[in-house]
Amino acid sequence: MSERSTSADPTDGTPRIRDVTHGPNGSAAALLRIEGLHVRYASDSGDVAALRGVSLTVARGEVVALVGESGSGKSTLAQSVIGLLGPNAEITSGTVTFDGETVDTGSERALRRIRGARIGFVPQDPGLSLNPVRRVGDQVAEALLVHGLADRRDAYARAIELLADAGLDLPELRAAQYPHELSGGQRQRVLIAAALIAGPELVIADEPTSALDATVARRVLDKLAAQTAARGAAVLLITHDLAIAAERADRIVVLSGGEIVETGPTATVLAEPRHPYTKRLLAASPSLAPFDGFRTPDDRHPITPSPSQPHTRRSQSVMTTSITSLFETEWAHWHQARQDQLRDPLGFLSLTGLHWLTDQPERLADIPGTWWVTDDKVFITARPADRLRFEGSDIAGVQIVTPAEGAPGLDVLHENRVLEVIRRSGLYAVRVHDPAAPPLLSFEGIPTYAPDPGWVVDGRFEPFDAPRTITTGAVVDGLEHHHTASGTIEFTIGEVTERIIVFGEPTNLRVLFTDATSGVTTYPAARSLAVEAPESDGTVRLDFNRAANLPCAFTDFATCPLVPAENRLRVAIEAGEQHPRLGRSA
Repeated sequence: MSERSTSADPTDGTPRIRDVTHGPNGSAAALLRIEGLHVRYASDSGDVAALRGVSLTVARGEVVALVGESGSGKSTLAQSVIGLLGPNAEITSGTVTFDGETVDTGSERALRRIRGARIGFVPQDPGLSLNPVRRVGDQVAEALLVHGLADRRDAYARAIELLADAGLDLPELRAAQYPHELSGGQRQRVLIAAALIAGPELVIADEPTSALDATVARRVLDKLAAQTAARGAAVLLITHDLAIAAERADRIVVLSGGEIVETGPTATVLAEPRHPYTKRLLAASPSLAPFDGFRTPDDRHPITPSPSQPHTRRSQSVMTTSITSLFETEWAHWHQARQDQLRDPLGFLSLTGLHWLTDQPERLADIPGTWWVTDDKVFITARPADRLRFEGSDIAGVQIVTPAEGAPGLDVLHENRVLEVIRRSGLYAVRVHDPAAPPLLSFEGIPTYAPDPGWVVDGRFEPFDAPRTITTGAVVDGLEHHHTASGTIEFTIGEVTERIIVFGEPTNLRVLFTDATSGVTTYPAARSLAVEAPESDGTVRLDFNRAANLPCAFTDFATCPLVPAENRLRVAIEAGEQHPRLGRSA
């Protein structure tokens, strides 16, 4: 439990809350302990106090959000801990203790032993934090090399793994690229990978999404949270956004004018703010005022009120507004994430060709080398001048590639393009991804029905005694798809009861379906819907507002499955994504 004590503000008499916080469960042990930290900056007009007696702790595995407006001293505190203060800054007093040992903040040698190795740092602006003339993979691998934790080859291989863990697609390709070739969200993921590669016990994230739009920022924070939690790392999350702190942190520390004015468990600080500054911050985040989905010490996940079982609110009108706003906001995040996915420079909109291979060596249109299939292996012959690369090496002579049935393909690189080698129904093909593809450059968004809570439907999942293999056709004649089905879901819309087959494991369910809108306002072959894991009694929730198009709705170079006969719904599902090539939106 955190303690909260107050004393009078010497300037205005308002209560000022001192930080006497311990770790979760009341333990006084702390991974990071800062006590009485004072920092000042020298300037032409005189010294400026940036931190004035700041004290805080971060326990192992804990997420602490340091919140305050620009200029409050948040970044100065982070830089003080890891020795990155500028030449005009000076720590005048105070101590920093890490894992029980006092850190000599004046010794660069002492700081180097923990910086990058035991304390990872995710800075604010990836555009300024990454070296523009070094490849991404080399920059991520650097911490392992500096601390002698791996040789160059192993460090680079580990960097590729971390880039994948951080959510970057085609991590091998990204590792070979320069920062300017990546989007803002991709560059931020690179910084997350660099911060985590040495397995630090603490990660300091200084406004890690300030340069990103809201949807990309949410995905980056999700990835940061997942990766630090998987490694058991503590996090000091620095942010000006109370909404981020509410969703992500176990505790909140509020900093104003270089001093801590309030601290405590997230739910307590946001539900019962004591200091006027905290109240002003809360008022500036209106979405938080009526919403009690904050993290608590006993629950590592946000508590989100259910529309059918709302938590107690100040008034019924506030409750209704909050739920509607939350539903629409979360749908907007999902919709934006879908569109961002399609804007991937090497995603499905980048496809410019699909070439089926035979047992006869042949040259493919606009693709270097010679390609053929023998004994379930794809053979490629090329010269160095063809500039084909596979798994980090130039293809000079013969290269054998063996993609798995139905899985994402294996990538052969050609300049800025990716030649994806796939296997479908025992046949082999090469899909060409080009970041300059016209459909990608002209993409303006996915048409959808307006989000409507009425299309969130409860159903019941009934598992099969054992998983079954369901075979369906494909949008490409002659191909088949083989799905693992785990059961059925029964649900009712109006007076019509439907029962559909559901694919995947119970913890990761997916439905392919058509309905009465298919071929009219929605794509005719199929739409897909992800379903959350069933409750213990089999109850599931189907949010048809998130019914998504398959890749074949956007391109003729995909090999998407058709739906099983049982999943052709009789009702019209007027929700989710519409046919993108019709260009209509309801």
